[in-house]
Amino acid sequence: MNETVPQLQSTTSTQQSLIIIDDDIDFAESLAEILHTQGYRIFTASSARHALEIIREHNPRCALIDIRLGQENGAELATILQKKFDISCIVMTAYSEIDSAVAALKAGVRDYLRKPIDPTELIHSVGRTLAMVRLEDDRNAALMALQKSEERYALALRSIDAGVWDWNIKENIFFTSPRWKEMFGANDLPHRSIFENWKSRILPEHRRAVSLYLKNIRETRQEKIHIEYKMLNNSNRYIWVSEYATAIYDKDGDLTRITGSSRDITVQKELEEQLLQSQKMQAIGQLAGGIAHDFNNLLTGILGYASLLKLDYQNDSKVLQPAEVIEKAALRAMDLTRQLLGFARKGKNRSLNVNPSAIVLEVLKLSERTIEGSISIDLNLSQETLSIKGDPTQLQQVVLNLILNARDAVKDRIPGKITISVMSDRIENEDQIMLTGLPMGSYVVIEVADNGLGMDAEVAKRVFEPFFTTKKQGEGLGMGLAMVYGIVTNHGGTVLVNSIKNTGTSFKAYFPQIEPPASTLQPLDTTVRSSEHLKEKRGLVMIIDDDPLLLTTTRHMLLRMGYQVACFSMAKEALNYFRNNHQDVQLVILDLVMPDISAVSCYQQLSNIDPNVCVVLSTGYGLNEQAQSALNMGIKSLIEKPYSYGELEAALSDLPHLEDRDK
Repeated sequence: MNETVPQLQSTTSTQQSLIIIDDDIDFAESLAEILHTQGYRIFTASSARHALEIIREHNPRCALIDIRLGQENGAELATILQKKFDISCIVMTAYSEIDSAVAALKAGVRDYLRKPIDPTELIHSVGRTLAMVRLEDDRNAALMALQKSEERYALALRSIDAGVWDWNIKENIFFTSPRWKEMFGANDLPHRSIFENWKSRILPEHRRAVSLYLKNIRETRQEKIHIEYKMLNNSNRYIWVSEYATAIYDKDGDLTRITGSSRDITVQKELEEQLLQSQKMQAIGQLAGGIAHDFNNLLTGILGYASLLKLDYQNDSKVLQPAEVIEKAALRAMDLTRQLLGFARKGKNRSLNVNPSAIVLEVLKLSERTIEGSISIDLNLSQETLSIKGDPTQLQQVVLNLILNARDAVKDRIPGKITISVMSDRIENEDQIMLTGLPMGSYVVIEVADNGLGMDAEVAKRVFEPFFTTKKQGEGLGMGLAMVYGIVTNHGGTVLVNSIKNTGTSFKAYFPQIEPPASTLQPLDTTVRSSEHLKEKRGLVMIIDDDPLLLTTTRHMLLRMGYQVACFSMAKEALNYFRNNHQDVQLVILDLVMPDISAVSCYQQLSNIDPNVCVVLSTGYGLNEQAQSALNMGIKSLIEKPYSYGELEAALSDLPHLEDRDK
């Protein structure tokens, strides 16, 4: 490699570097001296091979090449340098080789110089060539920057889950991103038709609101805009769209442009709706539970006094018959309160290892007489042994109510068909979690499907609400599915409904799957026994309950049994009394829910005073976790509200150790 001059001052650059290729090295050096005075950095080479070595190392931007390069062809070398190395070439030729120079120009060289070369012409030719190189480099750099900017813009559009659009209102021209077209179509529509196509896809009920929204923009000159509406997407399905936009006005205040983004928020809306529905059902459940609890207290009074009337007037039909009617009405009301408690997720009496397929078969045997022969039932029961943890009686109620609901749905179908399936399923991705509201894990699914008339979306939303029904008056109270919802939820699961008008409905009840053996809570033995011996007892019974009617009713029933009775509406008052009189107290009837002290805390304090205290827990919620916790601590027995004279008597007869306290 020959570098004719030392490296110039720092103002030189690769754009100012040249290589002179000539087999006459003295001639090449003379040209280098001339160009050096112009501030260029010069390299010289005497052959093509030598030139390529220099080019690969220093990358000059311009080359002066002798067209006759010894035994080599300078024009061919120029073509190679231009194509492979992007070097601008000037060929040098003798007068007799002018045709070769013209051919080289046609092949793409920048210029040609005839020997002998005039220094001024040399300087001008090199200057013009390098100026063109700089212009092309600048243009290429600008094009590359633009390309990168466009690539970044396109990448940004692809990376966001929103359709971007721009509406030039004066020219009625739309720009829409690929994502927008993917959501709403209009791929092949002309610009002027996109707006009309978009507007026609909006849900008719929302179209007027969107039109008012556009009108309001023009009138108020607001800049930042947000609106939500439903429209048909490219799959011909209505989706929720959230739109944020910016309005642009000219100097006269006229709207000229709106640009913004449209996002599909259907999943978000569905989740919000599910949350609101869940919160509503929870609120209704709390209300139902509170009402049922208060009703149970009231019904205890009604049942108690009805049973006392029957005892006192056994031979007087004028009193006995009305008392029996009152008792029957109270029992029907008691059944309704139990359904309310089931919906309110209260009162899971037992927690046993249950085979759901066995539950289905048991219920079918019980309900076969209530299902018309024209209705066919298909069973798809899992071949593997599946287990869930729960109350068998309540699980039977779930299956029975779902079957009866399906029966009513297909009664006008010929033929009517009910399909009952028991299967395992696993929730393991975000979509399933959002759909069910359940954590990841294995579940047993009991599905009851029918080919009935189905429901619309508004009815399906309310189907689990207490007392909501589409049946005619007298055909049902609307508590069956509400109880299903409450029981399944209380067992740690959920119920999903899928219904299509004129096609049918499917209810899927999800229960957490367990592996046998499962731990169980043994139910309390409440078998009714003879209690004549209690009438002979004259011990003192304390009643602790915050309901005045229940206190009065239970007091009268206990007095009739031969007990002395002390009543307390506050646990603290009862504890003070017990502290001074515990040696005389034979039994304490304690309400599970007290306003001042919990039943567990009250029992602990009673036991601290007298370790042998006999306590019967009174509750309207059944053997739930709170009641079971109290029983586990040593409370002897449990009686469920509402109770009659006979039921109270039977509950006390189950406490033989009372006799020991009397001795």
